[in-house]
Amino acid sequence: MTGGDNKNMSQTYTVKQVAEMLGYSTNSIYTFLQEGRIKGVRVGKGRFRIPEEELNRILHLSKKSEITTISQSQPAVVEKTLEISQDTPELKTINHSFGLHELHIVSIFDWFFGAAAIVLGASLILYDFKKGQLEFAEFLPWLRTLEISFFAGGLGLILTDLMHKKISFIWHRLFHLILIVTYGTFSYINLKTSEPSGFLLFGFVTLIAGFKFFIRISGIKAFLLFLILYGLGFGVEHITGISHPANSYLSEVFMDNRVFFGSLWIFGVLVTGVFLFLGEKKASVMFWIAMLSAGGGLILNSIFFANTLAWSKSFFLLVTGLTCFLLPVWIVLRVAHENQRRTLALTFGLMTGILLLGIGVIWIMQQNMAEYAARDLQSRLDFGEILVKERMDTVENTLKDASSNQLLIVAFKAENSEELIELLKLIYSNNKVIEKFTALRIDGTILSSYPYDERKQVETSPEFFLPAINERKIYLFDNRKGTDSSGGKLEVGMSAPLIDSEGETVGVLMANIDLIKLKNDLQELANPANEEYFILYNRGGKIIINPDKGINFAQDSLVNNELKEAYNFQGQRVYEISEKIENLNWIIQINSSVDRIFSPTKTVSISIFLTAVLFVGGISLWLVVEKRKYA
Repeated sequence: MTGGDNKNMSQTYTVKQVAEMLGYSTNSIYTFLQEGRIKGVRVGKGRFRIPEEELNRILHLSKKSEITTISQSQPAVVEKTLEISQDTPELKTINHSFGLHELHIVSIFDWFFGAAAIVLGASLILYDFKKGQLEFAEFLPWLRTLEISFFAGGLGLILTDLMHKKISFIWHRLFHLILIVTYGTFSYINLKTSEPSGFLLFGFVTLIAGFKFFIRISGIKAFLLFLILYGLGFGVEHITGISHPANSYLSEVFMDNRVFFGSLWIFGVLVTGVFLFLGEKKASVMFWIAMLSAGGGLILNSIFFANTLAWSKSFFLLVTGLTCFLLPVWIVLRVAHENQRRTLALTFGLMTGILLLGIGVIWIMQQNMAEYAARDLQSRLDFGEILVKERMDTVENTLKDASSNQLLIVAFKAENSEELIELLKLIYSNNKVIEKFTALRIDGTILSSYPYDERKQVETSPEFFLPAINERKIYLFDNRKGTDSSGGKLEVGMSAPLIDSEGETVGVLMANIDLIKLKNDLQELANPANEEYFILYNRGGKIIINPDKGINFAQDSLVNNELKEAYNFQGQRVYEISEKIENLNWIIQINSSVDRIFSPTKTVSISIFLTAVLFVGGISLWLVVEKRKYA
């Protein structure tokens, strides 16, 4: 070989080297050589060398390229690698000789990272089960910031990829960093609210994005690495029992053998990961099968989260699954004709648009459901208020009639206990809302009671009857006993002075309201399908009805200004409407489970998900059928 030949050969590259530099398969490079779209030198049967000048011409990098030696394994040929200028973020530019008019294809991880952020940010406007957790209350003020950061960061990342010639690369890095911080913050919130699946999901994508931010790896490898890490984390999560599947017979079998099934899952993820990385270059059949299987599994998982109103995880996993469907086609179209590549870019955009439209539909449904819930709760509350008023009016009228009953007053003055009991029994039998009557002397000692219960014959607090004696009128009491064996039990009822014909107060008749019956009667007005229940507060703000379901934390509704959203003592998020009952100065309140109100959106979400899957699947299938035109 002559010196001149050696000089010329020292500035050429093998097909494999060029494929690795451009990020395309060797088959694609051979196709371009055969079509004349790349000029090469044949050095043997089926073997080509591509001159450095041709490579520079293709990439428009004649002034930006720096050639550095990486291999000298063949003494006659010095092979070199091309270090491409990073003025643009992983954008591979193919010049006019490819017939593509300098259309830029971005890193698929950037598109996934950005599109998922846009969808995730939009999904945060929805009510989901996370907002129904008391632990999430402290993070509610962060919601608007997270929504804006996700949406703006995702949109900015994609736009700076597409408009790289007009926008500085610094902006792309800035939006990338904003999303890393936002995803990381959201992962932290999931950790603090005891959501291990959300912590792992958003934590892993933050980790891979951060790794890619500092170390330049291909978008395809970054996405595959995220899939594998999440799959492994999912298996570890179930092996350790951190996450519990929905209650069912199969879930019980799984939990009893979670180490076996979890280990089997991890083994499957590792095997799938091997196929993914080995088949990634050429998009082999096994690669297609692995990606379609992973995408299908992620979409099924997203439907499961939608059924639990976990919208953030649901939509993020849906975007991930759809990206799995697009990834094999993306690899095929690394170098392709302009129309097909524009179709793929448009597909990604329309996929995001469909999901945003779906989120909008669910949001409108939630608004309408909240408005209907407000009207329905208000109507039931009005009926509950009427019931309480009628109940208290009945007690008051009964006491008025009894306190003016001369037979009762005579028996009381004579301290005839037997006759008093008979008279109280007669009054009690005609009244179904009073739990007990008690006849008291002026000093507060019990003269008689009906129904009689020796265990409840305890000293009566003066505040229950003294106002009736002093003011000589019926008095409503709703306080706790100060010192008795009931440990401060709340007593609700009325006391009436017994005044004889001479105008002298001879005693007091007390009537305790049957709170259990009142609670049951109110509950009949509530809708059990939405887990509704009434709460009744006395004048001091103490709970008379349903004390175990009182409000722990309340705020204005996130979806309807007429409602209040609150957390009850059981940590459940509820809608609540309350009103003051005139004359009594009590507060009546009706609460309803927010999760149950919004449960109908589950069915709609499945339709939206299937629409997105069919759209992306149809476009991908069409592109695969047409791939011979641009392989």
